[in-house]
Amino acid sequence: MNEMKNRMIIILAAAAALAACSGNAGMDASGSMAARISLTVDNAPALKSSSVSDEDAICDLNIWVYASSGELKETHYMDGLSIRSAGDVDFDTSAGGHSSLVLIANAGREIDAPQTSSGSAFVASDGPGRQKLVLLVGEGSLSLTASGMRSSVVLRRAMSRISLRVALADDLLSAGLTLGEDVRITGVRLRNVPQNYCLQPLQAWNSVRNFKAGAGVSLSDGDALSAADLATLHSGGAVYLYGLPNNTDIAYTDRPGSATAFATYIEMTVESVESAGVSGGTEICRFYANDGARIGLQGGCSYACDVSLSNSGTEHHWR
Repeated sequence: MNEMKNRMIIILAAAAALAACSGNAGMDASGSMAARISLTVDNAPALKSSSVSDEDAICDLNIWVYASSGELKETHYMDGLSIRSAGDVDFDTSAGGHSSLVLIANAGREIDAPQTSSGSAFVASDGPGRQKLVLLVGEGSLSLTASGMRSSVVLRRAMSRISLRVALADDLLSAGLTLGEDVRITGVRLRNVPQNYCLQPLQAWNSVRNFKAGAGVSLSDGDALSAADLATLHSGGAVYLYGLPNNTDIAYTDRPGSATAFATYIEMTVESVESAGVSGGTEICRFYANDGARIGLQGGCSYACDVSLSNSGTEHHWR
């Protein structure tokens, strides 16, 4: 009888252990579970802007967690991060498996998330030219593993890069003028750069990448070139500017008029000396990014603008 009793105790103990192992891994008494997101920053495009201190840095992170039904389950904000290129972030979640993630890095603040994944939110930015980090956006999902909730997300740079190169046309070269001495570029910066943008959780990357500024969007000055950058231009080298995406439906022309009120453009100030057959003075030139048909800057894209300065005006080519 005692042997039978001992066997029953052993069997009951084994059954209790099996029940404990079949529960949710890592879940505490409150129903929360440890979650880890492995982050990687996409390498393209490399921005190399004069005002960016580290293009691959992640210093703060907004995490929005949506249920499969589309309702917002949780938000998390982490600052003081020191991730470069790749790294992990840990947090506790009670959202459960099959949850969708939206990640926004380097926004500089906690962002109010839309209550449903089909909603949208206008997100304020510190603005290119003042912030020293690149806005990064990514999407993913949480999966239940033996170690808890896990996800791997690639963050992509939501900025647009513009490389700028300047040369003198044949008429100025024939007149004996040189760039940097007789013809000097005294200032270059982006104008009409969006300071807030629309983000839709179901299309986080595409909504930022294809954002179009319009009524209700704050626009201000963006990235400006430093004295060292201007010296690079004078020597024939390329310099870089970046800005938040700003697409338009405006047809491209060489000399856009007032219809481009919401378009981002490069403004360049040029001073030249008076010489034989060459008028001197100061000229302000404006160049609009385009794909050959429409004006606009698309996020995650790299543009090149080649400018030729002439006595009869400027010519520029985008590619």
